[in-house]
Amino acid sequence: MIFLCVSQNTKGQYFNNSDVSVVVLDKQSGEGISNVNIVVNSSSKGAATQKNGYARLQIAAFPATLSVSHVSYFEKNVTINAASDDTLTILLEPRIKLLDEVSVLSEATVKLLPNYFFAIDFELCNKLIFSVGYYDDMSGYHVVIMDEKLMKKAEIRLNDTIKALGLFRDCLNNCHVLTKNAAYQIVQNDTTWAICCEVELERFHDIMDHCLFKSGNFLFFEHITNQGYAHTFFGIDVEKTTRQYFIQKNQFGRYGKLMQSLQFNAKHPPLAIREDDAFKFESEFMYRPFRETIFHFSDTIFHFNYNEGSIDFYDDTSLEKKGGVRLNERLTSSIWNDELIIDNTNSKVYIEFKGRLHEINTLNGEMLAKNRLKIASKVRLDNGFIYYLVMINNPVGSYKTVVRQRIR
Repeated sequence: MIFLCVSQNTKGQYFNNSDVSVVVLDKQSGEGISNVNIVVNSSSKGAATQKNGYARLQIAAFPATLSVSHVSYFEKNVTINAASDDTLTILLEPRIKLLDEVSVLSEATVKLLPNYFFAIDFELCNKLIFSVGYYDDMSGYHVVIMDEKLMKKAEIRLNDTIKALGLFRDCLNNCHVLTKNAAYQIVQNDTTWAICCEVELERFHDIMDHCLFKSGNFLFFEHITNQGYAHTFFGIDVEKTTRQYFIQKNQFGRYGKLMQSLQFNAKHPPLAIREDDAFKFESEFMYRPFRETIFHFSDTIFHFNYNEGSIDFYDDTSLEKKGGVRLNERLTSSIWNDELIIDNTNSKVYIEFKGRLHEINTLNGEMLAKNRLKIASKVRLDNGFIYYLVMINNPVGSYKTVVRQRIR
């Protein structure tokens, strides 16, 4: 244990260039960690640890806060109140799995949050990872913001009146905190992060749920009617304030078959199953409307047209169709209603099929098997990584966290 003597001036701070010795150790193994970045927050000065975890740095003013970071460990801030001849020991918690979490995490999986943070939800927005949750001391709700290197950039302590239920990424790639009755946008002013712009939740969803993405001057929207059997996609030119429809599809034939089948079952109820079970099978599986999806890479809008078994290409400026390819028949016969998972950074599209992630080749419509997917309440992709919101069960208790795995 280190005892630091405090010598303060009238402002609670004294200035005296001092050499401070630091050793950074793995919290689990006790071994020294090399290449740990240690930065004095009040200046640009810092140091990196050697193989044994030791480093020496110069501090001009006390108290001083050290920012300690390493790609394989959770970042930590340490405050030094005064100079000392003793070596300061700092313990970092590894991101890699614990042995009692082997049922959920694999060797290639990295945790993004410490064990004492209970995640409610996460989102990827503008190359940043947003997680909302609370610490084990129940000190209110927090939003943790990390970069792609898993370094913590900021943390927002939410007002006690804001009970976070989740996060939402809008079509402009902004992130919002959702509560039972309202939505709040997460904003950055220089180096400061905060939440603002409270919007009533129903009004928020009425607008944001149908806004898909922005390309050039266009904001693209989806309009669904007739119980999901009619889809319209259109772009709004934000400069000219004009609307241009470019995809209008309906599946009234499937809807007609559903109505005919339901009428037949009403007159001739099956003996093997109850009538309500027959209705559920007909409406939720056999004649469920196909999902219509569009997304944008480079200068092209891709329309996944499951009803006609194709990927159609549209110019993102003229909104005119410029070609298409046939989809793999497994996509149109088995998984027409599954959600596409987009990696915008790498311009790739994926889908879950029989518990495995499959990449869909947008040039020929074929599928390529990738990772087996974990059981998760949320999955996102970016820059060749899969992000999961998973439940961890260990002897201490159960909690949700966010983990990352490379696509392979």
